[in-house]
Amino acid sequence: MSNPERLQLEDEDHFFSTLVSLTRQKHFRSAWQFLQSNVDPQNIRVYDAGVALQSLSNEFGDIGDLKDECLLRKDLERKVSQVIKLLI
Repeated sequence: MSNPERLQLEDEDHFFSTLVSLTRQKHFRSAWQFLQSNVDPQNIRVYDAGVALQSLSNEFGDIGDLKDECLLRKDLERKVSQVIKLLI
């Protein structure tokens, strides 16, 4: 994306699908870095999701899928769903 201030219309589908994919994989640090490098995190379209991703990135990094059924896994699934809802 050439201008980080605005999402370019032709790039939006690719941008959001990549961001959703990274978030679903629980690669929060990668998703946050991807967001920052492609659009201004203050952009109204991504601001709320960006705040959530930055927090998840700081707390969990690129944790990936947890193998065991545990409270953390359930909590992360809930947070992933919230971020995805903010993005679409």
